[in-house]
Amino acid sequence: MRLIAIIVGCALSATLALSLVRDGGVWYCLAAGGVDADSRAVDESQSQTLERIQINNSQIELLLTGRATLEEIAVLLLEVNRGRPGFLTCIRGSHTELTNDAETIIHYIFAKVAERLSTEPRLRSEVVPRLEAELRAMFSAHGLGPQLNEDRMRMSVRKLGFIVASTRLEDRGRDEAAEADKTCALELPRWRLTVGGTALGAPKESALRWTNPAAGRVYGNTYVWLHEGRPAAAGCMYRYFDPFHSFNGELTALAGTGLVAKRDDEVLWKPRDTWTWKTIPGAAPPAANPVQRLRQMKEMADDFVVEVLDTRNVPRGEDQTPRLLPKPLYRYDAEKTKTVDGALFAFVVGTDPELLLLIECDTVAAKPEWRFGIGRMNRDAIRVKHRGVKVWEVAALKDNSSEAAYRFLDLGLRRESKP
Repeated sequence: MRLIAIIVGCALSATLALSLVRDGGVWYCLAAGGVDADSRAVDESQSQTLERIQINNSQIELLLTGRATLEEIAVLLLEVNRGRPGFLTCIRGSHTELTNDAETIIHYIFAKVAERLSTEPRLRSEVVPRLEAELRAMFSAHGLGPQLNEDRMRMSVRKLGFIVASTRLEDRGRDEAAEADKTCALELPRWRLTVGGTALGAPKESALRWTNPAAGRVYGNTYVWLHEGRPAAAGCMYRYFDPFHSFNGELTALAGTGLVAKRDDEVLWKPRDTWTWKTIPGAAPPAANPVQRLRQMKEMADDFVVEVLDTRNVPRGEDQTPRLLPKPLYRYDAEKTKTVDGALFAFVVGTDPELLLLIECDTVAAKPEWRFGIGRMNRDAIRVKHRGVKVWEVAALKDNSSEAAYRFLDLGLRRESKP
């Protein structure tokens, strides 16, 4: 969409200082000062060029705000810029498919519009469809119509159409994400988790709002349930809009023991697996300062590599290497955990958690050291390496036991009652 050209070979004296001005993707070489009569001519040319650029910008503003049509602006800018030396020729030098001034000025206008829309995407949904319609109207036999080659201009329509499609996809994505958030917000209060019979406080907010374009049009939220300031369990709730139409959930046990999860009054999850801590090999002793310890945890988390054999789109599976989110989903609350410090990290595809890594230390232990534990957030086969050495591995889940450390849930979609 952007027009890119450089004016070279400026006929200027070696004594002149040069400056560059960019206009609609076109860079202009302007002289800043000079000597005798030549300098006055250059100054006048520079002033005229800058004045025309200002006129162009003001007209583009009228176009963007709907106070002038594309054809009106094109006619005016053709007239204004006929006196700019090399302006239209420069653009056509980089776009040889343009054969006349009318087509060239339309491409210039689109470049200016694209620059503006790139910084103000909120304008796209209104501006782009209007310009697309006006360009098509200009194919008719009036005004600039006869000067526009429909085949060549069709490329411009396709470029605008791409922006339109992108805008519509962005709008649809926002709407679907909002709908998913609403569904999750209605579902969350139905869940009650306990540890050893003690109720865990319901998460006040999502720890992570996520999506995973590689898996489809899916939007979800990740929640963390705490026990005495430490993550006892985590779960996701998410809406699929394509290729499925579903509302699902998943739960994974973390540092909590004796976990029970009820949805309304029905027990749906009671994991029997034991949470396992492992010492992080080669880790430096915990720092004395909480800020320094957080830095240590981030650096240690970065030493882990997660490998998933993802079967969501390919039955035989495709290798995925989820990336580490730089910010932990949760940092321990020192007021509740006292001397224990830690953080919960997520490895994601898109922004969808595939594995959770819990890192912690007891700062007043006789020999303080860092340890880690892992919670899966995917039913597929997963392998975890630390500095190239395998430290954890699980096979793909063949069943969906309510007693496993991880459980997948079909939460269904509530049908809204008709008025």
